[in-house]
Amino acid sequence: MLSPEIYHLVFENANDLILLMDQWGEIIDINNSAVKILNMPKEEILGKNMYDFIDVTYWDILKKRADMIFKSKNFIESSETYLANFNGREYYLEARGAPILQDGKVLGIISILRDVTTKVKVEQNINKIKDELEDIFNNAPYGITYSDKNMKIIRLNREAEGISGYLTEELTGKFCYDVFGQYKDSKEKHGRERICDWCTTVDALELNKTIAMEREYKGKWLKNISVPVKNSEGEVIGCMGIINDITKEKELMTRTRESEEKYRNLFENALDAIFILDKEARILEANNIAAERLGYTREEYIGKTLYELIPEKLWSNIRGRINYILKEDSLFFESVNISKDGSLFPVEVSTQKIIFNGEEAILNISRDISKRKMMENQLIILQRINNAINTGEPLDHILQMAAESVREVFDYAACDIYLMDRERNELISTAMSL
Repeated sequence: MLSPEIYHLVFENANDLILLMDQWGEIIDINNSAVKILNMPKEEILGKNMYDFIDVTYWDILKKRADMIFKSKNFIESSETYLANFNGREYYLEARGAPILQDGKVLGIISILRDVTTKVKVEQNINKIKDELEDIFNNAPYGITYSDKNMKIIRLNREAEGISGYLTEELTGKFCYDVFGQYKDSKEKHGRERICDWCTTVDALELNKTIAMEREYKGKWLKNISVPVKNSEGEVIGCMGIINDITKEKELMTRTRESEEKYRNLFENALDAIFILDKEARILEANNIAAERLGYTREEYIGKTLYELIPEKLWSNIRGRINYILKEDSLFFESVNISKDGSLFPVEVSTQKIIFNGEEAILNISRDISKRKMMENQLIILQRINNAINTGEPLDHILQMAAESVREVFDYAACDIYLMDRERNELISTAMSL
């Protein structure tokens, strides 16, 4: 049997807190570890009641355990965790208790307390994370399933239940190929023979990598992603399935593709020249008519700048118009184009600021108005001639005015007019404008 001195050394140097209390919880003695944690002189601690340090919510439990020790006169094997407050700092203590006996009578209780604050807080954080992960799992906007390495279903989240039409309780323990499988109703195939031809789960498990595919299921388009789940040693122990209902996206893609085809057809088959410019007046895209009208192939046309396609005298307008369109969104004006062979023709231009390939650009719709301009110019000349006739101008004055009008309106270098008598084949009068 050890001497009292040895017992005292063990008592004072134990890492755990050791308190000696009477049956009412008054502290009779404490060891050095308890003094350090309480951070109070031993003299101030002795005589205080243990209940002064324990959170009130644990008082009933503590009292019941004390009563149990006094009645049974035995050591209590099981431990309880209490929240204690020492000098404003919270501790979680794991407690065990034993009676202090003398002549068969219980004089008090020896309580061994272990500081498990770090352990409890880690567990609390783990539980908090688990709860958060559980919330994420159940409230994820896509379906999540988990199956073991034999493809036996373990869990589904709410979205997966909605997509599949089954509750987790209905599927737990069943093989996925017996529930969702391509051959689930087959009488010829059994067990793993029923695994789907397109199964991503079996590929993920066997190849140890993430597998994704899209497929139709019960009238919906689903994107399935199967991810192998590994333990800490890297061994594949199961598979997580992520199921995303992409029906709306598929429908949108179909509508978008149809819309793109529709507008591409309009773009390519329009009677007007349509082209897209960047901020530097360089052509980024164009329909066929835009290139053909100027005598270029589409490949030759794309990449050119407006400076190559309009007369030099109009170059000064380009920068100002681009800045205006980028600021005000649109502009409508008339201009002149130069064909590859150098010929000029008038155009009516409608522009609109757009986003093209993620950058600001300008959509141009250009219409050849040569015929309209010809008619307008002819009308101007006829109106001038008519006005001259109505005012009684002499014939030679009318002819001279007509020659000058033709040269001015059509921008000719010169114009000669000869008035002939067809029946006599005689020249009646002439007019020249230089």
